Amino acid sequence: MKNLSLTIRDMTTMGMLIGATIVFDLVFKFFQQVNGGSINLAMVGFVLIALTFNWWRTWFAISIIFGLVSSLLDGYLAFYPFDYFLALSGFFIISLFNKKILNEEGKLGFAYLTITFLASAFIRFIFHTISGVLYFETDWVGSMIYNGGYLLPSFVLSYVIITALYFSGLPKIIKHFQQN
Repeated sequence: MKNLSLTIRDMTTMGMLIGATIVFDLVFKFFQQVNGGSINLAMVGFVLIALTFNWWRTWFAISIIFGLVSSLLDGYLAFYPFDYFLALSGFFIISLFNKKILNEEGKLGFAYLTITFLASAFIRFIFHTISGVLYFETDWVGSMIYNGGYLLPSFVLSYVIITALYFSGLPKIIKHFQQN
């Protein structure tokens, strides 16, 4: 049960990272789509959470806590199942490899980060596309174009920032934080 429990430190860290992710989502918003979705830096926060916690804490923090708070702030609680819960669930994949990402030196660890981040973003794209078809009665191609129009730039911007952080010593900072 220890693996499923949250300590005060876990809850505090999780709260701070979720708060930072909400700031990345709302304050660092560069473009807002008409029916939801925006170009923002929230994925930077998702990666930081996934590198800090194991898979279930990552899933809980991103899909449940951030997803619910974000859907309420966005005014889209009705779309929570696909656009928040399922779409954001894929980011737990990064946490499955966070030890390799943090412990491998240089390019190999970064390769793990890149592949898992790409997979997570693709899962997000898939569920946002499904949501567009189900909720907004858009055809598949239209939904893919709409969602790709903000997710791809968000991914690229976030990837650039994550790359800079990774090669500026982020793995050492996270490992040091996890040990104390």
